[in-house]
Amino acid sequence: MLRSLFLGMVLVTTGPVLATASPVIEVREMLKPDFRDAAALEDYRSRLYVRYRSCAGLAEQKVLSKDEFDACSLAYLKIKLSFLHGVTLERYEGMKPSLRAKANKIGYDAYRAWLHRMTAGLRID
Repeated sequence: MLRSLFLGMVLVTTGPVLATASPVIEVREMLKPDFRDAAALEDYRSRLYVRYRSCAGLAEQKVLSKDEFDACSLAYLKIKLSFLHGVTLERYEGMKPSLRAKANKIGYDAYRAWLHRMTAGLRID
C-alpha cells in the first residue's frame, strides 16, 4: 500500500496544481498508534508523509499561512517522532533543548532510512 502511495505522490507532486484540503486540522488530530501495531503505525506514517508532501506542493503554489506552515511542520515532526518508542509530542515538547535535538536527529535518521526502504527500486522517468 505504501509503495503505491509513493508512486501516487510522485504523480501528484510533479504536477503544477495540487488540490488538497487544508492540512491544519487533519495533522493536529492524528494520534500516534501503539508501537506494537505495526500496520497501524505504518499507515500513520504513510498518512503523515502524504500530508507532508502535499504541504511541499502547496508551498510551491503559494505562501503558506501561519496555520498551514505550523501544520506542515507538525506533520514532519510527527513523522520523525513516530520512530521513537515512547516519545509523544507532549513528551518531546517537555524535553530540554539538548535532549530534543538528540531525539530529533535520531527520529530524522530513522525517517530517512524508512523513506529509503519505501522508495527503493522505484523509478521516476
